[in-house]
Amino acid sequence: FNRQHREASTLQFIESISGASRSRGVLNLYKAGIDLLYNRFEGASTSRPVLIRRSNGTLARRLDFPGVQTQQFDSSTDLAIYAQDRVQPGERWYAELGARLDRDGVLRRYNVTPRIGSAYLLRADGSSTLRGGYGLFFERTPSVAGVFTEYESFLDTRYAADGVTPLGAPVSVAHAVDPRLRTARSSAWDLGFDHKFSPVWSIHGGVIGRSGRNELLLKTTAMPAGTALRLESSGRSSYREAEASVHYTHGQRVDLNVSYVRSFARSNLNALTTFYDNVLAPVVGEDQYAPANSDVPHRLLARWRTTPLQNWLFVGTLDWRT
Repeated sequence: FNRQHREASTLQFIESISGASRSRGVLNLYKAGIDLLYNRFEGASTSRPVLIRRSNGTLARRLDFPGVQTQQFDSSTDLAIYAQDRVQPGERWYAELGARLDRDGVLRRYNVTPRIGSAYLLRADGSSTLRGGYGLFFERTPSVAGVFTEYESFLDTRYAADGVTPLGAPVSVAHAVDPRLRTARSSAWDLGFDHKFSPVWSIHGGVIGRSGRNELLLKTTAMPAGTALRLESSGRSSYREAEASVHYTHGQRVDLNVSYVRSFARSNLNALTTFYDNVLAPVVGEDQYAPANSDVPHRLLARWRTTPLQNWLFVGTLDWRT
């Protein structure tokens, strides 16, 4: 029903500095940098009528677009400045502290995020390690959010069971944007444990948690002149994961890693990129907070490599999931 042409261009400049210093027995590994990104988005879109029929073939709903081409254009400049320092007071422990300043070029907002991580050697020989970290992360707002109101509006007509009689006058549906849009962000943490029994056997266990907020979401709201397909930043998501893995290696001859992951992912189903990605979706239904499309409750992954002869290499993967 929709024909689009999109052109996107990007210019990016990245610069970073890093170094090390030692003072009073404390080792500091520092790093700082800047990331400047310019985006330009140009597009054209034309939509034709969409007919939605019942299982018996009668017409249930009709979406009528104006049939004229609409133009989309947006340019934005994203900026990120970051700095971090790894403080290592001894041979068995270190901590990483960092912060990042981001400018959202589409929404023209500035955001600051802290991050921290640490690792501790439970045994002096390095065979057992405990790691963990926490941080806030802001996502780049897609260019399509900046041109959302420039897509074509349409008339929505509903029909009775006979497929001929309208249930009412056609409803005009326009695009609208919440003026209080915020940049999508997430908080993430992880905790992991690694132990090496011998030169050939090792295990890993870990948990990960991520919570998303202010995610771009589509909702249908009533307006004085009809209905609006409204872009909001009220979406949320959640991800949890627990992993256990075993690793076996025997020099260059055999390498095997088997891991099991138990996880769940939840999110709002009406995410902007679900409907206004490279392919547009004609119907936006009621939003629900439910299992995400990426939800994989159980996953068993095995990867192996073996060289039985000097000139032969066999590689295999087994991936089982629900």
